[in-house]
Amino acid sequence: MEFAWDTDVVAGAKVVTTHNDREIETYTVGSGLTLSDANQTVTLSLDGADYADYEGRTVQAHCSFFIVGDIEVTFSLSIVKSPL
Repeated sequence: MEFAWDTDVVAGAKVVTTHNDREIETYTVGSGLTLSDANQTVTLSLDGADYADYEGRTVQAHCSFFIVGDIEVTFSLSIVKSPL
């Protein structure tokens, strides 16, 4: 997933995924998050294996992109089984 902004993303950007307020994974720059050279685009890469136990459930992502520790973006992910 890619997020693009018209302002700089901090080097300490972080995304934390949770289910029922329990932390599943934390992604930081260099560990699941990639920051563009211009510091205005951040790419989140998730490993599906981390979410196998959550099939059929919805997890929440809490994103801190501009101020370390401040939650500026949240979104939900529905975990479904692939028909492949």
